[in-house]
Amino acid sequence: MRNKLNKNDTFSLISLFFRCNGLVNQQKDSYNRFISYEIQRIVNRSPILSIKNIVDSKKYSISKKSIHYRIKYSQIYFSKPILHESSGDNVILSPYISRIRNLTLNIINRYSSDIFIDLIKVFFEKELNSFKYTNKKRKLLEKVWIGKIPSMLGSKVCNTENYNYESKIIKNECPYDDGGYFIINGNEKVLVAQERMIKNHVYVFKRKSNNVLKFSAQCRYSTKFRSQNLKYSNKGYIIYVKVNKKIINQYNYRWSGIQIKMTSLKNEIPLVVVLKSLGLNNDKDILLLIFKTFNESKYNELFYTSLLESLNIVNQKMALRYIGKRTFGISLTSNKTEYENIANDLLDSKLLPHMGVTKKDRIKKAFFLCYMAKRMIDVALDNNNEDDKDSYKNKRVDLSGFLLSSLFNNLFNKFIKETKRNLVKWITSKKFISINLILKQTIITNGFHFALATGNWINDGTLDYKTGVSQLLNRMSFLSMLSHLGRLNSSFMCSGKVLDVRKVHKSYWGIICPCETPEGQTCGIVKNFAFLTYISSASSIDEKLKNFILSIIKTEKIHTEQKLIPHASFILNGSIIGLTDHPSKIFRFLLYLRRLSFIRFDISIYFIEQINSIFMWTDSGRLKRPCMILKNSNLLINKTALNYSLLFENIRISWRYLLQNSFIEYLDILEIENSILYKKLKPRKFLYLKNGKLILRLRNHVELNISCILGISASQIPFIQHNQSPRNTYQSSMGKQSIGINALNKTSRFETRANYLEYFQRPLIFTKQKRLLRGFELPTGLNTIVAIMSYTGHNQEDSIIASSYSFERGLFRTIISKSFTAKESSISLESKETIGLKENEMIPNINMDFDGTCKIGSFVKGADIIVSKTLEMENSCSINAIGSNTPLIQIDSSIRLPPNNQGVVDSVLITTNEEGYKLVKTKVLENLQIRSLRDPVIGDKFSSQHGQKGIIGMTFTENYMPVSENSIVPDMVLNPHAIPSRMTIGHLIETVAAKASALSGNSIDATPFMIRNNPKINEHLEKLNYTSDGLEIMINGFTTIQIPLKIFIGPVYYQRLRHMVIDKYFSRSTGPYETLTRQPVEGRNREGGLRFGEMERDCVLGHGAAFLLKDRLLDNSDVYRLHICEKSGFICPANLKSQTFWSTIWTKTSVCQIFIPYACKLLFQELFSMCISPRISTSAIK
Repeated sequence: MRNKLNKNDTFSLISLFFRCNGLVNQQKDSYNRFISYEIQRIVNRSPILSIKNIVDSKKYSISKKSIHYRIKYSQIYFSKPILHESSGDNVILSPYISRIRNLTLNIINRYSSDIFIDLIKVFFEKELNSFKYTNKKRKLLEKVWIGKIPSMLGSKVCNTENYNYESKIIKNECPYDDGGYFIINGNEKVLVAQERMIKNHVYVFKRKSNNVLKFSAQCRYSTKFRSQNLKYSNKGYIIYVKVNKKIINQYNYRWSGIQIKMTSLKNEIPLVVVLKSLGLNNDKDILLLIFKTFNESKYNELFYTSLLESLNIVNQKMALRYIGKRTFGISLTSNKTEYENIANDLLDSKLLPHMGVTKKDRIKKAFFLCYMAKRMIDVALDNNNEDDKDSYKNKRVDLSGFLLSSLFNNLFNKFIKETKRNLVKWITSKKFISINLILKQTIITNGFHFALATGNWINDGTLDYKTGVSQLLNRMSFLSMLSHLGRLNSSFMCSGKVLDVRKVHKSYWGIICPCETPEGQTCGIVKNFAFLTYISSASSIDEKLKNFILSIIKTEKIHTEQKLIPHASFILNGSIIGLTDHPSKIFRFLLYLRRLSFIRFDISIYFIEQINSIFMWTDSGRLKRPCMILKNSNLLINKTALNYSLLFENIRISWRYLLQNSFIEYLDILEIENSILYKKLKPRKFLYLKNGKLILRLRNHVELNISCILGISASQIPFIQHNQSPRNTYQSSMGKQSIGINALNKTSRFETRANYLEYFQRPLIFTKQKRLLRGFELPTGLNTIVAIMSYTGHNQEDSIIASSYSFERGLFRTIISKSFTAKESSISLESKETIGLKENEMIPNINMDFDGTCKIGSFVKGADIIVSKTLEMENSCSINAIGSNTPLIQIDSSIRLPPNNQGVVDSVLITTNEEGYKLVKTKVLENLQIRSLRDPVIGDKFSSQHGQKGIIGMTFTENYMPVSENSIVPDMVLNPHAIPSRMTIGHLIETVAAKASALSGNSIDATPFMIRNNPKINEHLEKLNYTSDGLEIMINGFTTIQIPLKIFIGPVYYQRLRHMVIDKYFSRSTGPYETLTRQPVEGRNREGGLRFGEMERDCVLGHGAAFLLKDRLLDNSDVYRLHICEKSGFICPANLKSQTFWSTIWTKTSVCQIFIPYACKLLFQELFSMCISPRISTSAIK
């Protein structure tokens, strides 16, 4: 019994998994696989660049020889990022340098890895009408540069790959930052995982239209074969197998024939015709292959119409002609042979090409079509349910490696086409140029840079693309960064109103976090992975193992006798490779081989009895999770094995030891559905009903820990199981908005805006996942004393009463830093920008230094100069003699602090940037960081870890706050009405547990689902003369009288959110105006006016306040005085100084003065320009 695992031991396994295969490491592993294998595989599949039949022409004659050029792409090489200085020196480029110097202009100096390739160049001559080759030359060009690919931080092509804790600190990196993102244009970008449906997989759906039930089995297939018939490797064709059931009345119905629909066919074609064209000429064989029996009357009734439709097609040639006549692009004058050739090409290259593209593979395609028909018929006859599009057993997830490989495939095809075009130009011009001039390296470099900078991603082999694949990394806190790296985007549009997609699905268990999703349009569309989710990578089966599998399944011809037909299909990656009589035995044997590591651990193997098929998947993107293996209801792993695995220095070896010894096994959703899993460490026998019989079955797997069904953000919430679900969702989002400390290298980071708590604390109540995710090293909150009571009425509707003395002592004091950038550049030969003071100019104020920057520690406020900058350009208005120098004028273009801002200059960094394009030559880059301290004020937002969010409604000094009998003054007072409706019982439990923790000096573990009721907490409080329910006697601070009822008070871990009132409030009397319209500008940072829209106008009119409306929309906006001729109604010129007014049309008339909006005056002038004469009648004014 002592050697058995307990709950704490399981967290040793979870910690080992997270350090080895956490979501950040999976991003890096996927990228490393792309670098190591996928790029080379794409290059190997690329066609040889061949140019032939180019005739060598002379002045007046043509020789009888043709010249052939061929270029073959061979081995790929990579280098780590290097900085090429303008001085000619090469320096190892670190992420820190790439961030602060904004290395964006020159493609050579981006934080990217160089791609080199070996080229085999072949040149030979060939005589016309002959097969002899002469003058053959072959040359190997080693390591030719073809472009750059962005380097993921922490990957094998990153300079920080082997950095330890101390090395990261020396290189100005956060020691807890494990990478998993890119640096593009000085910004940190992350590739968000994308969700997609499985390719080469059969889906069966049904829908009702009027009185017709329509059933369809569809398969979107893709292939990696290359042949003359397949120019592209991944077309994404879809094939449909359809049948309709027309309901005549309650008792009568009629089945239609089973049809096949493809993109290359004009009309639907009967299934039997396609099967006959594939070689199945006997109707009996077709029935036997689909249904495996002749005795089912329902099957025979449904298939009867399909047989009648193909009575006239008696052999394969007739079937081919039938298909050929119904293919797109066929001419009316085609003969029978052409019809057959077109149909043969269709069947080989466009019908299920993932199963092969030769005539030998047609029998496999016939098997697969029969399998699709059987799946559809079972759903139509209610033997099985239709497939669920929302289930993750029918989906795959693409990580960074897959996304980059699909992008590289498209870019490399463009690169080959451009290279061929340049080579043709070179050959026709007969000029010798370097191979580097033929290769256009910017295609790959700029293609990757554009995709990562904009987030627009082109799907492999298709014309459509996704948006938002690459996103700016959320650096609000360390938790938000980890959560962003573990995010998942669905393939559905956010604007859609389909609710089923947004609901929590049963397949989310252990794979997708049920709590962490945004609010609003993206609710349920953007999701996050659970704590133990593992995304598989593409793997291949050893040839010996594949041959062994083929030897134990039947792949020979179909027998006509019923008992000789094998009943189960063996499907590998969506392709039927054989049939078997003993599916259960083969399935168990393959599982045994996987546990012995003869089959890779992440290959999925499962047997589904309902459709009688064995499936084996080796593709990438399968969602799996680790489970402990049981044998005879006993765990195979024990404490001895666990402790032995922890002795290895390399954590990957430790985890591999557990996998190879059959202690841990990865299961995907379909494997879990076909196994019996228990959530606790106490296995029991399982009784279930099958075919009316009660069967006893033992469980075969156990969860590592049930708390791991949550994601990164939700697993931080203590006692989460006691809260209402929406509150957990709110906290999952607000936890990523909380202010704390996001990295330990914050002093060397120049972010546009960063928030830090000046003081922060570890929580008294924690979860084990919080400790794993560096929640103790990089916390995001403070332990505050919170009382739940109604006090003075200032804490209504989620308002909070706070102690001003606590804020003055530093509670939730926040450091806000903003960075500003100024560049010195040369725009043209005549004009340039320089940083520094003007010539012969004195220092404008005491804050400025002699080099034009602010002194460190100086106080600046809105509109103050941060960096003095001058634009020098020629004075085009001056006229000088020929040959004389035009004088330069200096224009002030200094960088100023935006209005409504103030702070202290924290640091100034002066460095150099790389050379840019010819028109813009950047020389100096200066970053200046402004620091400001902010104490909480009324209107700032706070939240507990249970979604109890609120803003400060009032602050009182300490003498007016309630005080307990132990002289404890609460930092915050929460309204008690916030508890019943929100049902955040975890908030109350945390208060009681934190009080016991503070009194005892020990932190308390509140990992989800681990502790139901802990009576030791109550006993400990009672021993210290506290009530077990957390209530205390308190005194009113205003009256100094004891409050009649006891008050619930105790420590709660609170977070300050980034929503601060100082960043949002705004008002103005006068300010800047637009030059064109003379209306106030828009925007708070520009001191713009407050928008007065149509709804505000209607509201004012509804109250009858017409003069208020005139004051807002005219007097305080763009009022303009205008003089109008009373006779003509046109605008009159006027001289206000001499008080003379006249009409341009009438000599004797009176002129009237009116006030209109300036925008209205512009409208009149625009109408005049279009020969439309608006007239203003002034008779109503008189």
